[in-house]
Amino acid sequence: MKKLFLQTLLSAIITFAFSACQADSQPNEQSLKVATYNILYDGKGYKWQERKPHLVQAFKDLQFDVCGAQECDIPQVDYILNNLDASWSVVFNEPKIKRLTRAWAMNNVIFYRNNRLKKISNGTFWFGPNPYPPEKKSDGWGGKGEKQNRFCTWAKFKDKKTKKEFYFFNLHLNSRNEEDRVKSFELLKTEVPKIAGNTPFIIVGDFNTGKKETIQNFVKSKEFNNSQDLSLTAHKGSNATFFGLTPPSPERLAHPPIDYIFVSKNIKVLTHETFDKSINGVRPSDHNPVLIDAIIK
Repeated sequence: MKKLFLQTLLSAIITFAFSACQADSQPNEQSLKVATYNILYDGKGYKWQERKPHLVQAFKDLQFDVCGAQECDIPQVDYILNNLDASWSVVFNEPKIKRLTRAWAMNNVIFYRNNRLKKISNGTFWFGPNPYPPEKKSDGWGGKGEKQNRFCTWAKFKDKKTKKEFYFFNLHLNSRNEEDRVKSFELLKTEVPKIAGNTPFIIVGDFNTGKKETIQNFVKSKEFNNSQDLSLTAHKGSNATFFGLTPPSPERLAHPPIDYIFVSKNIKVLTHETFDKSINGVRPSDHNPVLIDAIIK
């Protein structure tokens, strides 16, 4: 009888613990849905006219509260906003960039739901020896590889529901210069804490690297955390985030991610997902968005 009682008690404890863990990992009213999404600029052969209604639909389906988007032409941002309801707003980098010929001469913008978040302040810094150049541009550090004009757009928000404040950083690193990317990660280690101070922060973007050692070196201080590592539930979706506009090959699916969401230590990550969607054979972008549900502590 005593043995049966102990077995019943143990079973009840395990069930309760499992239920509590499940409840803790489920999105709730206080959680924010955060995303990073390289939307692919309007270039030759990139099918913007076909993709654009599907991209808007993806925004509606994903229902995120804040999203860092990369490779944004100004007309693309205007189209997206004009086809969403009035609860959506956007933060541009300063100054706005009008593209000429290069894909990296793009805007990194922050889409957010103004019925959930209030923008308090915003700014831009550049990846290069001087993060705040007077000419508002930088060719990076040069060295081996191609020079590219890269920067980070940031905003400080207040959650209207929880009254919590946080900083949101959105970036797109050099695609053809490993030395430049490594130095960009180092710049983030100094500029983000300088801007955010003790306030929680989220860093999203297309980091253009799948090197484990680069990511591990960035997060080893524990001040910057890979949200996938912190997620209370297992990652959903593919590991790869860059696929191209055609159905991905098995080789492409096996690639490591290049789009990430990093968070400060005072943010709880409930879920982590890569969202894959094609509509009538048309992919909204050559990247898949990465999404998390998070709670600002």
